[in-house]
Amino acid sequence: MSLKTRLFTLIIICMVGLPPAYLFLTEPGKRHKELVIAWLNKKETTSFDLSGLSQNLTPPQVTKNHSHLEWHCIKETSAYGDYLCDAPIAAYNGYPAYYMSWYFSDHKLIAVKILYRGDYHQAVINHLQTKFGPASPVAQLIEQTPNATPILEWQLNKGKVFINQSLQPQDESALIWLTNS
Repeated sequence: MSLKTRLFTLIIICMVGLPPAYLFLTEPGKRHKELVIAWLNKKETTSFDLSGLSQNLTPPQVTKNHSHLEWHCIKETSAYGDYLCDAPIAAYNGYPAYYMSWYFSDHKLIAVKILYRGDYHQAVINHLQTKFGPASPVAQLIEQTPNATPILEWQLNKGKVFINQSLQPQDESALIWLTNS
């Protein structure tokens, strides 16, 4: 076999083999594959900046800003307020997700919870660290419950973002934004 034939064979193997290897063996490839599958299945994705959230947002503003989503809003009392709007999502800011919930009290935003795919937990933390800088552990929780899963916190202008430092099998893969008020 000549050198030219070997080189041509190697190029063909790379052209055929590398894209599937990227899609199935790397984290960004798996994430992109899942986003394309969600797009093909007409599942909605959403993007927004957590640092742009504030207590001044109302349910009509949120549902209007994300009108492409299928919202379910109900009056429901919880630890986060008296009104809940949630929507199923395929991805949040490019990371595969399940749904997001917006909690209001007296029509003012109190909290946002985004349930994402646990496989992307470290990628979500890396994204938050890139965007907001290094996180601080929640000291109050560590003092009160020494065996609790450590929680990371980012202080933003009008709220805080919380996420588990690592996920245990029983943990929910979620990030939470809470207003400062």
